[in-house]
Amino acid sequence: MPEINFLGSFAMTMLSGSVIEYSAKYEATGELNHIKEIIKWGTDYLLKTFNNSADTIDQIAAQVKRRNFDQ
Repeated sequence: MPEINFLGSFAMTMLSGSVIEYSAKYEATGELNHIKEIIKWGTDYLLKTFNNSADTIDQIAAQVKRRNFDQ
């Protein structure tokens, strides 16, 4: 399930960055607390799925090419 966590961590990073950059805009629209709740939920999920019992990270998965299409 690492590919889901990569996407989730990217999304949480982008949302967090947008709140840092545009917090006044979120506040003006009344969405600041809502976006903070979304970021908290996403980061809590990522922390719960993290395997902290592993001594080392021996495999990192990343999709570079489309499977069975690029050679």
